[in-house]
This record gives sequence, C-alpha cells and structure tokens, in this order.
Amino acid sequence: MIEMNELNNASLLHNMWSWYARDEIQTFVGPTLLIVNPYKWIDDLFNNQQIEKYYSIIGADNHIDSKKALEPHIFSVAASSFWQLKENKIKQAIVISGESGAGKTVSAKYAMKFLTNITTLAKGKSLEEKEKEHQVTIEDKILDCNPILEAFGNAKTVWNNNSSRFGKYVKLVFDTENIEVLGAYTLNYLLEKSRVCV
Repeated sequence: MIEMNELNNASLLHNMWSWYARDEIQTFVGPTLLIVNPYKWIDDLFNNQQIEKYYSIIGADNHIDSKKALEPHIFSVAASSFWQLKENKIKQAIVISGESGAGKTVSAKYAMKFLTNITTLAKGKSLEEKEKEHQVTIEDKILDCNPILEAFGNAKTVWNNNSSRFGKYVKLVFDTENIEVLGAYTLNYLLEKSRVCV
C-alpha cells in the first residue's frame, strides 16, 4: 500500500480487492496491519507452521529480521511486540479495531495463540511435539477461557452470529528472562447497555 504511486479511495479499494481475490487478506499500511475478513477458511494461514515461521523473526540474538518482519501477518505484529517487550523492556499493546463482523475477536485469538506458544518454541520444541504430549499448560488455559467469556457477552446480530457486546482488554504477563507466560487477566469495558436485553 505504501508503495502505491497514486493514493486515493479508488486505488486503495482496487488494490485491496486484487489482494483479496488472491486470498491475501493482510497488508501493512505504514505500521498498521490491515486485515480484510475473508468470510471463509484459508488453509495454512494461521497453522503451527506459520507460528513457527514468524517466531523465527525473533532471532537467537533476539533481533528482528526486518526482511521477514515486513511480511504482513498478525503473527508478525505479535512477534514484533514480544521482541520490544523482551529487548527494550517496554510494555506493549496490540489494538484491534473494526466494525461488527470484521474479525476482531478472531484476530485477537490468533495474536494470543502466537504469544502463548512462544514458551514452547523458546524451549526448542515444535508445536507438533507439544500437541503430541497432551499436557495442559497455562498457555492452553488462557486460550480456553475465551469461549467462556464469549458465552456471557456475545449476541447474534444482522452482521455476525457471535458478535461481542463489549470491549475486551486481555493482559498477558510474561517472564521475559525465561520466556514464560506467567498468567493473564481480562478486563471487560464499554459494555453496550443499549443492546443488552433484560
């Protein structure tokens, strides 16, 4: 997007449509990742191999390989955030916004999936090995809480069968020295009272 010669609504929409037609739904606009909901499953876009690929952005000496980091993906954003946290000791926030049905909840899940699998990858294990061990980790428990929270706060709308009725702030707590997730907590805010039925 940033390399386009002419920047206006028509050229932006045409560019996004050409990417979308090729199932390339993620692109950077400057430092911002833009994702278009494909409303279908795209094979191999968010699998374990992709997590491992984007984890490799964080090199052994904890630098970011800028060439790899430029590939547009939610995992790239999560990897860069973790690197900033570990290397510069700066707290990070990934802000995900969009209209109803845009895929905010799914994008948040994938960012958390990446961040909660860093512990396994840092220990030199593959995610396939972890799955074969069938051990329930704190990372798994964090991801498993999401459906429970959604059951209390989501509702069917015209645009989305499972639309969030609240803003959600999930805080992951890391031990950056040992690269371990210590825990997480969720704050709900901006409850849409006008849409709550009593």
